[in-house]
Amino acid sequence: MTATPAGADRLRALIVGSGFYFPNQLPDGSSFRSLLGAAADAERVAAFVRDRLVVPADRLVVLSATATGVPDQAAPPEPSERWPTYENLVGAFTALTAAVELGDPVLIYYSGHGGRARTAYPELKEADGIDESLVPCNIGDPAARYLRDVELACLLARLVERGADLTVILDSCHSGGATRSMAPGVMVRGLARIDEGPRPTASLVGTREQLGATWRRLATPGRRAIGVETGGWLPDAAAPILLAACREVEEAKETAFDGYGHGGVLTFWLLDTLRRLDPGLTYGRLRDRLVAKVHTQFENQTPVLVGEADRPVFGGLPSLEEPAILVLKSDLANRRLLVEAGQAQELTRGTQLAIYPPGAPSIRDPEGRLGLAELAEPGASESWASLTETFGDRPIEDGALAVVIAPGPRALRRKVRLVGEGPWLAQVATALHAGGRGFVERAAEAEPAEFQVTGAGGRFTILASDGTPVPNQGPPLPTGTAEAAELVARLVHLARFRVVYQIDNPDLRSPLANKVVATVEPDGSTPGAPPSSSPVPLRVGDRFHLTIRNQSTRTLSLAVLNLQPNWRVVKLLPRDEDAFAIESGRSRSWTLVASSLPEGCHEAIDFLKVFATLRPTRFRWLELPPLGSPDRPGSRNIPHNPLEELFAALGADQLATRALLPSLSPGRDWTTATVELRLRRDAGGTA
Repeated sequence: MTATPAGADRLRALIVGSGFYFPNQLPDGSSFRSLLGAAADAERVAAFVRDRLVVPADRLVVLSATATGVPDQAAPPEPSERWPTYENLVGAFTALTAAVELGDPVLIYYSGHGGRARTAYPELKEADGIDESLVPCNIGDPAARYLRDVELACLLARLVERGADLTVILDSCHSGGATRSMAPGVMVRGLARIDEGPRPTASLVGTREQLGATWRRLATPGRRAIGVETGGWLPDAAAPILLAACREVEEAKETAFDGYGHGGVLTFWLLDTLRRLDPGLTYGRLRDRLVAKVHTQFENQTPVLVGEADRPVFGGLPSLEEPAILVLKSDLANRRLLVEAGQAQELTRGTQLAIYPPGAPSIRDPEGRLGLAELAEPGASESWASLTETFGDRPIEDGALAVVIAPGPRALRRKVRLVGEGPWLAQVATALHAGGRGFVERAAEAEPAEFQVTGAGGRFTILASDGTPVPNQGPPLPTGTAEAAELVARLVHLARFRVVYQIDNPDLRSPLANKVVATVEPDGSTPGAPPSSSPVPLRVGDRFHLTIRNQSTRTLSLAVLNLQPNWRVVKLLPRDEDAFAIESGRSRSWTLVASSLPEGCHEAIDFLKVFATLRPTRFRWLELPPLGSPDRPGSRNIPHNPLEELFAALGADQLATRALLPSLSPGRDWTTATVELRLRRDAGGTA
């Protein structure tokens, strides 16, 4: 049965955050560690559902176990009836199923560890089969049970049979966690081990016959696990939506975010997208933005969507006004405003505000703004904001309204952690100080870092924050003073590449937001077929079609940058001019060829980044040669608008002291769109 979308006003939600795990040990000695961000993620999602979607309390159930980070924590601070134990999880699913009415949108959200255990259902999965599961917080108790995939499939099937318009979001992984060196503050939500120990096999979900009948009806033949990439275990596979944090061979990570605390990478960007409250947001567009944003931090974590990509999120997000913030005091002489919001609302230094007059009929219309401000001194519930720009002659008075248009700025400067011991440490530290050029610097001991460097084996290696080697980083460099300088030059290049990739317009109310759509279809695709998922799979040398649609009400000036696997950034379109134009409501298409891969690389991600502006803009400042090649001469062009000033800052030989994706980024007159291509070289290929 396919439910008719009813809109978020009828949403029901079961939100689970399993952060604290009682002491536990699997037979091989491994254990599920507590996660600092899992319960916080659940509360953030619950707050969004409760406060922004205005879902009544009786339609929202939260199970959570908070890891406080205090040594020797004995138990979660929540009451035991709200802990995510097996019994409480099954009970919550059962109550939710009984309450659901035909057409109700239903959200199931889980943040915590994913686990794997020897199957309790060999008759369904063969004797050596594996059950993938959600891991309850008390799994250390030998009598505790996993919520296994066979049971979860049955619970979800019952919701669909009741008529639920079902969305399942899993910020966890099932392929297992890492045994390699993670940067401090980066954790994996899963284990790379299979629990071979004895566990109770009796299920509270149903009899073995009931569970077996549902599994045989739903599961893809031959599957032995959940299968987040195929959704083979989902009930009525065309009806529910599954959004998973990563592919089956990848890991779901949590880390610390500036001004946010610990949280899952998927959940952070999920909420960042949903808070835009775009009524036209579809699951496909949500997935594409999540992939792009998650890949800015962890290229080997790719969110997966199973289900109809063109369906509206939660049956259709409501068109709500952004909550207004009261201006308590207007100190125009010192160009500052005291606003009634602060850390309690998760506002951080640098948060961008648009100011409207008291009683403004709409705080979504950019034309009604009196000015812009930037949070300078955040307090607990009141904060001072610096007035950065005013529009027109009307003064900003006490009682004016402020609305958040962009979160606090992101640092351009990238942190580098040195891992290991030896004389090379001093060599790299000195080189970072002398040659970091403001783009990279050494991380403090407990500070999150985007890159790691090791000198193991007498040669330098650059690692990502999760401990995986950065791909295509050039010929090996032996440890040494001269080589340390070359290593830092590579780090500067990587930092600049990452920043170019991350550029977007954070103004949530820009009239161009989400108005430029870029799609890629391989040559020979069926006309009218749904757009390919992101990243779009292509072989080196394949022809493909890039289409850009202008859904705004204005003619736009556009350019396309190609961010290549060899860490090169080049303007792809147009080749000879600064930009090309697309009129309102029109589209343009090009036939292109998938670029080559670096030598020795058999698969990599290639990015097409579309910039759209209302005024002609130049992009040469952003171009980079391949990693390891001599830097191109700096552009001598003089920037003529704030966006070009940002590009010029990124292209400068030395990054300015105030190293932020700055307040000049928010604006009404530009936007971006990104398409990812997963390029693969055929075995024996030479391209």
